[in-house]
Amino acid sequence: MLRPAVRRLAALIPCALLVALVPLSGAAAAPAGAVQPEPTGRVLLQLETGAPQAGGDGRTTDADLRVRLVAARDRVRTRVGAEGGRTLRTYDGLPFVAVEATGAALDRLLAGPDVTAVLPDRLLRANLATSTAVIGAPAAWSAGFEGTGQTVAVLDTGVQANHPFLGGRVVDEACFSSSCPNGQTSQTGPGAAAPCTFNTSACAHGTHVAGIAAGAGPTSNGVARGASIAAVQVFSRSTSCGTSPSPCAVSFTSDLLAGLDHVARLARTRPVASVNLSLGGGSFPGTCDTAEPALVGAIAALRDLGVVTVAASGNSGFANDMVSPACLSGVVAVGATASSPTSDTVASFSNSSPELDLLAPGVRISSSV
Repeated sequence: MLRPAVRRLAALIPCALLVALVPLSGAAAAPAGAVQPEPTGRVLLQLETGAPQAGGDGRTTDADLRVRLVAARDRVRTRVGAEGGRTLRTYDGLPFVAVEATGAALDRLLAGPDVTAVLPDRLLRANLATSTAVIGAPAAWSAGFEGTGQTVAVLDTGVQANHPFLGGRVVDEACFSSSCPNGQTSQTGPGAAAPCTFNTSACAHGTHVAGIAAGAGPTSNGVARGASIAAVQVFSRSTSCGTSPSPCAVSFTSDLLAGLDHVARLARTRPVASVNLSLGGGSFPGTCDTAEPALVGAIAALRDLGVVTVAASGNSGFANDMVSPACLSGVVAVGATASSPTSDTVASFSNSSPELDLLAPGVRISSSV
C-alpha cells in the first residue's frame, strides 16, 4: 500500500505520453560466397539467485544472498566472454546481467549454471504531455503540497540543468545509455544528464517533462513546483525509428533498469518522492508483471524506499491495452485527457486497461520547451 503522503504527491506528479515498441533493424546481407555470422541480440540474463528479498532499505536482507549474487554475476560475465558475447551492463542490487550474444550462445548460457531465464531487452521511444489548474494543483499548493523538500526523478532524454524554468533545482545527474556526454555507457555527476543532441525535438523531451513535473516561473509552474529534480538520461541514438524521423531517441530495458538502480541508491541519501517514466513499449491487456520480472524487482525495491514509480499508459489509442512499464501492478499508470476551459475528456490517443490508475491533462501542454 502506498503511504498517504506519497500517494498524494504521486497524484500530482505528471506523466508524459509515450510510444510503442520499435523493431530492431535487420542485419546486412553477407557478400556472395561469404559465411554469414550468426546475428547477435541484446537480452537480460536473470541470475539463479532470483529477485532480491526486499528489506527495510529495499535491498537484499542478508549478506549471504548479496555474496551469492555477486559471485553468480561474475561467473556469468566470464561465460559470456568465453562464448564470444559482450556484457553490456550489470546492476548494484538487481539479479540481472545485460548482454549481447548469439542465439546459440544464449542457449548454452541458459542450459548452464547461474542463469534461470533469458528476457527481452525491450527497445522503447518517448513522446509527450500535462497541466495544473485542471488537476487542482493550485489548491494543493495552498494546502502546503508543493513538493518542497522532495526530489522527483525524471528518467528521460536528459534535462537542461541551467534552464531558467527549472531554477537551478537539478540536484543529481546520471546517464545510462550509449549517448552519454563522456562517450561511455555510464556517467554520474554534474553534466551527466545533459540532453542528447542527435534529434532536436526528441532530445528536448526530458527538459519539457522536468518542467511539467517541477518547473517554476513568474507566470506558470509545474505540478510539484517546490521539488528538486534528479535527471537521468536513458535514451540512445538509433536509426530503427519506424515512422519517426531518423535518427530517433530510444531506450533499452537494461538502461532503464540502471537508471532505476541509480535512483534507489540516491533515495538512501535524500528524500525521493517519485520516478517519472514517460516511455514504454509492448502492448498488454492487464498486468504485465510476468512479462517484466526485471522491472518488477527494481520497482519493488524503490517502493520499499518510499519511492512511487509513475508511468504513462501509452498513446496508441488502445481501449484495453497499455504499454510497459505502466502495466506493472506496482506502477501508478497515468492516461491523458484533452482539456479546455469548458471540458476535460479522455484524449483519443490515450491507452487504457484495467490497470489504469489516473488521468491527467495531456494535450497542448506548455512547459520548459
